[in-house]
Amino acid sequence: MNSTSLKKLKTCHADLVKLALAVDEVYPIQVICGARSKEDQDKAFAEKKSKLKYPKSKHNVGKEAGRELSDALDAVPDPDRNPKTIAWANLKEFEIMCLVFESKAEELGIKIRLGRDFSFKDWPHVERA
Repeated sequence: MNSTSLKKLKTCHADLVKLALAVDEVYPIQVICGARSKEDQDKAFAEKKSKLKYPKSKHNVGKEAGRELSDALDAVPDPDRNPKTIAWANLKEFEIMCLVFESKAEELGIKIRLGRDFSFKDWPHVERA
């Protein structure tokens, strides 16, 4: 995982940090989002990258959101460890990533929900359940 991903991962709950690092050991990923401030969430909502306004998203942190660390992260598959070649439309790679997240979460005893299972298919999203 690259330094940018690790920086974003540090904004997440310890369970998500442990889970993402375990996933990355067997299937390379990049973390593209961890915590979001009110401003970040408002921007994500305005750009239709989120269905929820602040403080409703598990990405949200701050006094109003009631958490200091994010209870969600967004990750993308990065099998060749090159963030410039992320295949956003390759749903097969996203499905593999989701299966690895599920498997590792079970091994670690961490309960998660995947955006893949939402009605609007938010493939990168992983949150603590």
